[in-house]
Amino acid sequence: MNKPHNRIPNLPAALAAIADGIAEASWLASIVVVALHFNLHTFTIFEPDKIALFQVLAGMLLAALLLRVSVWRYSGQTTTAAGAAAVIPPAYAGIAGALLISTALSIAPQVSWNGSYLRAHGTLYELCLLAVLVAQCVGLRRHAQVQRLLDTIVLAATVTALYGIFQHLGLDPAEWGKSFLADRVSSTQGNPIFLGAYLVLTLPVTIARALQLLRGGSARGRQLAYATLHVVSAAAQLEAIWFTGSRGPWLGLAAGLLFMAICQAAAVNNRKVLFALFSLVVAGLLSVLALNMPNGPLETLRDEPYLGRIAHLWDTTNRTEAGTSLRLETWHRAQAALTTTPPLIYADGSIDRWSWLRLLIGYGPETAGFVLAPSYRTEFHNALFSDRAHNILWDTLLATGIIGAAALYLLWASLANKLLLNMGFINSSKSRYGLWTLQITGAAAGLLTILLLRIPELAAVAVALGLAAGTLMFPVLSAFLAPRPAQPADVLLAGFAGAALAHFVEAQFGIATVATDLHFIMLAVLIWNWEQLRQPTQEAQPEVKPTAKNIAKRESAAAPARAGAIGAELALPAVLASTTLIFGFLTPGVGINSTAPASVLAAACMCRHSRSNRTWPRCICHAAARHACNWP
Repeated sequence: MNKPHNRIPNLPAALAAIADGIAEASWLASIVVVALHFNLHTFTIFEPDKIALFQVLAGMLLAALLLRVSVWRYSGQTTTAAGAAAVIPPAYAGIAGALLISTALSIAPQVSWNGSYLRAHGTLYELCLLAVLVAQCVGLRRHAQVQRLLDTIVLAATVTALYGIFQHLGLDPAEWGKSFLADRVSSTQGNPIFLGAYLVLTLPVTIARALQLLRGGSARGRQLAYATLHVVSAAAQLEAIWFTGSRGPWLGLAAGLLFMAICQAAAVNNRKVLFALFSLVVAGLLSVLALNMPNGPLETLRDEPYLGRIAHLWDTTNRTEAGTSLRLETWHRAQAALTTTPPLIYADGSIDRWSWLRLLIGYGPETAGFVLAPSYRTEFHNALFSDRAHNILWDTLLATGIIGAAALYLLWASLANKLLLNMGFINSSKSRYGLWTLQITGAAAGLLTILLLRIPELAAVAVALGLAAGTLMFPVLSAFLAPRPAQPADVLLAGFAGAALAHFVEAQFGIATVATDLHFIMLAVLIWNWEQLRQPTQEAQPEVKPTAKNIAKRESAAAPARAGAIGAELALPAVLASTTLIFGFLTPGVGINSTAPASVLAAACMCRHSRSNRTWPRCICHAAARHACNWP
């Protein structure tokens, strides 16, 4: 008597496929949520509402990750688990350790853990970002996943940019009551600076995707149409960045696009283009200097819309705006808080007993408002600005001290090293030492200049811009001093390089948001693991004679693939339904209504999990029907 076929051996494959599907659906949904979600029914509207949804998705992603690891342990695949852990950037371990230490010794531990009411950027939020990092390092393994990830990023950025353009044209249906919207747009990010910071991360990636599709003039039919859509998206994002009127994102975007062009030109040893780029940079700097000269040659342009934002960089007469004066005051207060300010005195009269350690460990995440706000002069005292230093280094030093800042800059340095290594500019230990020498020299030159000018509050900006300049110069000097065999650089990798540098420069003048943090995390994963992700996986299958035994083997081998298809189909409704139910439970009456548009768009993005396009209308219709009764 024949025994029934045992299905238990295929159980690990089915569970692994479901876990992978839910994890990928969660991080794709996170991209859409942090880009598009806002809730007019709440006071905060933007950042904390985005983070609430993001944390729900991160929780589901973490559960899927634990299920995946359990499957590995059940199957005895310890080498696979060890290999997945090896592709995680080690600097993030230092960042996580600094966060936990500073939270434990924080001046307000509960605020540091949960985050402030206005920002919600506590340690819990940072750990959710780390969960996304680990899950992507473990689960982002195939070229098709990279394409889905990049397509989702571009799609969400396109919608965000178009909304900003509609605002500029006066077509925004919402009444925000924000004075800066008279001439600057904020779209779904709630602030012009936040919108610009988000789009400078997505625009270089969009341009790189368009160039990749058009590369070599081989684009035909659908591919050409797809490339055209990316070009239109890039134009919309660029226009939205201009309409923000934010100088930090403008400077970051200029640096990022310049880095992209330098990498492409240096890869083929095109010295003429490199010289032209250098001339363009010099001309741009001279133009900015001329714009900032009262009664100078460009005086008639100084009060033009948008140009006025870069024509009064040293104008400190208006002391009520969050401009140059406020930043200088904030950076001065941050420096004093870490070096010369007496120990803090709590409400009960006790003194901060860890004051002697604050330079090393910081005051704790989300505590800058307690440290900075009391010391502002009257004309600068504003709670909406005083809880951040508008500079990533000062913010990190205030939150996690020298330990956290060292881990952060180690991360930047390691990513720059990995980028230039993957593009072929670093091919020996000598070239690696050359990169480090340029970066250290640039940072030291910036710091020395500031010390000679006796403006210590600009030290953080000077060090960062010096590092950026050293990184920019490395490919240029490589093309002149040690030219390599001419070979075009990977277009996507050059786009990642431009986005990373644009974010680094912009972060010296802005405030971190969940959109910028999440996109940078994903960018770091792609850069760190690009060698494994750059090519589609193609495994040759030997031709086997179709005997009865081989047919049975083929069916048994196909079971995991069928399980994977089922897992992908189950992932989308599971993620959307769980997000809606959990967030609706946490915010009864408003949570489900406010997430309806984002969930429908997330459904459209994540249907790419399926192998059949027939699921697109089905999933969109299901999502729309589920939310129809809850639409406000």
